[in-house]
Amino acid sequence: KEEDDRVNRYLEEQTKAKLLRECQTEILQAHETDLLEKPGSGCRSMLEQEKNDYLSLLFKLYEGIDNGLEPIATIVKEHIARMGSEIISQRAAALKAAETAAASSGKPSKGPSASENNSFVTSLLDLHDKYRTLVTDFFFSNSLFEKALKEAFEVFVNHDVGKTTNAELISTYCDRILQNPTNETEV
Repeated sequence: KEEDDRVNRYLEEQTKAKLLRECQTEILQAHETDLLEKPGSGCRSMLEQEKNDYLSLLFKLYEGIDNGLEPIATIVKEHIARMGSEIISQRAAALKAAETAAASSGKPSKGPSASENNSFVTSLLDLHDKYRTLVTDFFFSNSLFEKALKEAFEVFVNHDVGKTTNAELISTYCDRILQNPTNETEV
């Protein structure tokens, strides 16, 4: 507030716009990659530490700069894809461990239980909810971030693990909820 008052007192309106544009170019745009990739305080770090308020400020800072949001959206997409791939990797490891245990006992593998499948789908849905909230509330449903969320989920949701596809697991999960809505908040 004080800075705005000072600028308004000392600068002509047309000078203010030019100066602001030049400052944005020299301070933000010229050093964007360094600022976004900085270890400990860059965009990736903010995502990992769930500093959503800072991410929102970063969004507002780069929103007015030509192509300023694209690198942020790319980092968000990569982060979401990595988080989802970790869930897929955990499922793959659990399935592999179950197959190994079944083979060593000489019994045929039964595959994952319904509860394990539900847990897997729930973790995917929780991840989507978390980042949907980020995109909606902190990136103001900007189309670049909507697209980043969609593309990130395409990366790992379409990566099937085991004999049942992820699409089948998700549809079975939804069918179970719709047939037996014991918990209305789940629907």
